[in-house]
Parts: sequence; C-alpha cells; structure tokens
Amino acid sequence: MFLTHRLHYRLWDKQLLSAFRRIKKVDQPLIDLISADLWSTCCSIANGEEEMLSILNCYYDELKKE
Repeated sequence: MFLTHRLHYRLWDKQLLSAFRRIKKVDQPLIDLISADLWSTCCSIANGEEEMLSILNCYYDELKKE
C-alpha cells in the first residue's frame, strides 16, 4: 500500500508552519470553536516559543484498529 502522507509530510509541515507564523495577523472568525489552551498553543508556535508537531501526528491509521 502506497502511503502518500509519508511522502509529502515534510512539505505539508513547512506549509503549515508558514501559516502558523501569520495566524495572529489574520482575522480568525472561527476561534470560538477551539479551546483557549489550543489557541494559546497556536500563538506559542507562531511566536517561535513552541515547536509545531508534524502533520504525521494527525494521521489516522485505519489498519491499526484497537
């Protein structure tokens, strides 16, 4: 089975980090849908105070069913 995420995650991580750096400069009309803790983490990543986790951490492996 070909796993696309393993091939492209570095590019996706780079694109996400670029977006995080601008997250506080752009209106966030859906901010009320996330917790204050999550927004704080986003701001810490934007400020370079915290490292962003890789998109690989969001991957759901349907073959690994518990």
